[in-house]
Amino acid sequence: MNRLIILKRFAQGALLVGILGSSFLSHAQEIIGRWTAADVASLPNYCQDNLTRVNKEKWRSFFGPDKWAHLHHYCYGLIYFSRASTEIDSYKRGGICQRAIANFNYVLKAWPANFQLYPMAQMYKDQ
Repeated sequence: MNRLIILKRFAQGALLVGILGSSFLSHAQEIIGRWTAADVASLPNYCQDNLTRVNKEKWRSFFGPDKWAHLHHYCYGLIYFSRASTEIDSYKRGGICQRAIANFNYVLKAWPANFQLYPMAQMYKDQ
């Protein structure tokens, strides 16, 4: 077989694998909505369970239903905080930080000051 034909077929195969692989990976990374598996895996267990709806009742009873109802905003804030720390573009980083701050502000208004995660939310907001 001609060397040029072999190289051409190899390139076509590599392109096909790349297209299929990238669409599979982008689909596999989606876990719920806009969060990737990596985003969720970096969170505390209660956030992982909250966002994936696993062990929901365990954490709902642990934190209390009135505080659990707002926990997802704390988890969103943590994800945005993490994403901002890896963003190179200062304009994008500023936007991501504003989303994190908005979510932390939300829980700081919704939770009582003596709630165990309140100081953490305040600390992340201040950072």
